[in-house]
Amino acid sequence: MTAPQQPSTPLSGSTGLPPAAPFGADSAAAPGPGEVPADRRGGPADRPPTPPGAEQTPPWFRPPGAPRPPAPGPTPPAGPRRATTAPSRRRLPIVLVGAVVALVLIGGAAFFSWRYLEGQRYDARLAADRAAAREVAEAYLGALRDAKAAAALDTAAERPGNASLLTDETLRAARDKGGVTGIRVGEATIAQDRARRVIGDAGTVEVHYQVAGQAVDVALPVSRVGSHWKLSAVTSRVDLGAGSPPRTVFGTVPDTTIVDLFPGSYRIATTSTFVTLAEPDLIVTAPDPLGAAAQHWTGGEPGLSTQARSAITDAAHDSLSACLGQRSLTPAGCPIAITTGSAITVRPDTIRYTLLDDPWPGAEVTFDAASGGATGKVTLHYRLEAAATSGNVEGVVRQDYSYDAHFTADLQGSTPVITWK
Repeated sequence: MTAPQQPSTPLSGSTGLPPAAPFGADSAAAPGPGEVPADRRGGPADRPPTPPGAEQTPPWFRPPGAPRPPAPGPTPPAGPRRATTAPSRRRLPIVLVGAVVALVLIGGAAFFSWRYLEGQRYDARLAADRAAAREVAEAYLGALRDAKAAAALDTAAERPGNASLLTDETLRAARDKGGVTGIRVGEATIAQDRARRVIGDAGTVEVHYQVAGQAVDVALPVSRVGSHWKLSAVTSRVDLGAGSPPRTVFGTVPDTTIVDLFPGSYRIATTSTFVTLAEPDLIVTAPDPLGAAAQHWTGGEPGLSTQARSAITDAAHDSLSACLGQRSLTPAGCPIAITTGSAITVRPDTIRYTLLDDPWPGAEVTFDAASGGATGKVTLHYRLEAAATSGNVEGVVRQDYSYDAHFTADLQGSTPVITWK
């Protein structure tokens, strides 16, 4: 059996290899006799650091024929090393900035695309509203031209309160006399705020037409009612006057003196055939502006017609003739009232009246605006003859009379009615 090998121990005072360092100790920590310290030999402490990734070749492993590395020599003391940033850390801010820029560009593109689309939708809505406003103006004027009152009223945002004259018959008469012709509808203007993309509910439509040959250029106001555009006003309010006799429009007596009329030409008259108006033609050119008061018709001053005077004097002549034919000193309703003394008694059956001249050529007849009738004055010159007694004496009374007689004429009927004062 072989004994384990013991470590050799050099003899004291003998020469040879230096003592071996204990296991695990750094053999380069302390130089042996006659050896150069490691820091003097250009050891690792004096060598510059090998760049990362560089090929490290041990000095003892060289290919045949490879040049020997230069002998190590003293190196300058190492200066302070500059801190370096890892490549991944340098790239991170760049990536973040790029992402932010990309988000800004995408957001800006999306915003401008949205604004563009909103603008397109806004323009489309505005164009549709303008077209609808023009259509309602065209429908209104077309209904007036065609004398369709109901269709014209359908274009109104609010119907007039008095529609007694807003009929097809009246509108046809107005058209035949001088209605709406030559219609041209222009552009519509709608209230809007483009910056806020807001379209209002009111506007105007420029239109051109003629009424009784008179050119009319007007901006018709329109307003939105629900989902439809309507005309804010379709009629004109006219005050025909409250005088007597009552006014008529194409022979129709309106419910009130203030009437609503469509644009057109109208003939205004009175209920009396003997009373005419100074300017009987009324032309309504356009609907009233919103909130406007009724316009007073200045051409409505009444007066007697050309045949009224002769009709009145003829009626007064007949009335006076009836009076003169009565057998009474005071015939009822007549301009005759004769009295005698108490001593004289007149036999009524013998009374006779005789005109001594013709009073009618000089008769005066005047229109009375307060009553709507006429007043007249005629100078009478007549003679009374009658049998009479005074006591026991019988005789004949013959007396002439001359004075102005006054009368009024009611002109409401087909024949003037005379009343003597």
